[in-house]
Amino acid sequence: QRRSAASIDDAIDQLSRLQVVLAVPTVAQIRARRPLKRFDDEIYVAQMVLQSTSRHFSKFLDSEEGKAQFHPFLKVGDSKADEDGSFGWLDDKTRVIYQTNGIARTEETIVNCPIKCDRTAAPGHYIETKMLVARRRGRGVAGQYGSGMQAARSFMTRVDVEQNLFYSYTSCWQIYACTASVGELGDDDTGERILIRRSIRDFTQHHFHDFPVAKNLAELLDGENRALVEAFAYDPSSDRAKSLFQYHCFTLRSWQTYEFDKKAPEDDVGVRLVSA
Repeated sequence: QRRSAASIDDAIDQLSRLQVVLAVPTVAQIRARRPLKRFDDEIYVAQMVLQSTSRHFSKFLDSEEGKAQFHPFLKVGDSKADEDGSFGWLDDKTRVIYQTNGIARTEETIVNCPIKCDRTAAPGHYIETKMLVARRRGRGVAGQYGSGMQAARSFMTRVDVEQNLFYSYTSCWQIYACTASVGELGDDDTGERILIRRSIRDFTQHHFHDFPVAKNLAELLDGENRALVEAFAYDPSSDRAKSLFQYHCFTLRSWQTYEFDKKAPEDDVGVRLVSA
């Protein structure tokens, strides 16, 4: 009987076991049956294949150390009681992440459940998280909030976050098990793979409208995706994975992410297709 995963760590562990007992599609098959597509309510979508289901993937998505590795504005505290670190809780027990650039961001899980690909029957997992991003709209009394991490950690209540909303969005992850030839990317390559589709939807900018938030958010996610792909390469010194298109990260964006530039970035798949 299939059980719900308690965390992303548990989810990836379940997928790893399922790959052993189920006939899962190859990377080429699942890429062909699940082409990259962006829906109207999404401002950004990326799709990539990571070269394992078990090599500490949860470290990048669920642990404080992992988040700090691929996000440029996070800091891990020396202890659970450290008041200088990026990770904490609001008064209503909502998870909050404090950034060194003065941002406080809540993470609230909406959906966390096993799924099955309707086109390939690949087992998978779906995670949907609501993000509220706050930034001080006023400085208050001189020196009241400070700057950087001090300003971010001044957010301690849900009401305070909502009254200083900068932007909000929903983060969605679809993770599907797939396989490749054993040894394709190195001697220790077991052939285990996962196809990831991550997207940002329901994006709203609430304040500081002169600042191109959607553009900067897309660029931040591009950096996170590169870090994930590089971290899960079996042999970082080899160009083998880089030469195989199925291991590249492909993205699509809505107009909000480049409205200030008047044109889409070259990394967007739509631009590549038009230019080809």
